[in-house]
Amino acid sequence: AHLNDALIYTSSGNKTNVFRANSVDVVDPSPSTPSVILHTGTAYVLEHKGIDDNEQVFRNLKLNLKPFDQSNEVKRKAKSFAALSRSADPADAAELQWRESRGISALLMALLAIPLSRVRPRQGRFSTLIPLTLLFVIIFYGGNICRSLVANGALPVTPGLWLVPLLMLAGLFLLLIRDGTLQWRIRQ
Repeated sequence: AHLNDALIYTSSGNKTNVFRANSVDVVDPSPSTPSVILHTGTAYVLEHKGIDDNEQVFRNLKLNLKPFDQSNEVKRKAKSFAALSRSADPADAAELQWRESRGISALLMALLAIPLSRVRPRQGRFSTLIPLTLLFVIIFYGGNICRSLVANGALPVTPGLWLVPLLMLAGLFLLLIRDGTLQWRIRQ
């Protein structure tokens, strides 16, 4: 196969390589050992730590590529609940917590909507719609961020993704205490 105006990006360890070529010939298309020949272009080596970046101009450059494996993510999403619960991989734990926490998060969002959607007299009934929508978007993306952090090992598995529902539950209790205190003051 022949490609024109190609850009190849590879990353390993503490450096990133970017290759820009006018044309590329695929020498070995096998998934296990792919290789290409780049014709007339520029190679950039970017160091993640330090300032030892460099640029090289080339005419013909043979490049052996690592195969790109997407199968782990796809396999993880297809794993059964039991297989995920037996695994010690943090990414599997993140997937398991994601599945477990979605229903509870949906219930907590519905319960949060009740006290947060109350309006004062002469206030439009849709005045709380935008703040509630923004809060629910933040909750959803907070769950996604926690999922990535647990999968990468940056956030411990405990509390892991349960951090978002726990914060929602704490917020719900604070709102219920506030509303209970207001009703108690009104009765007196």
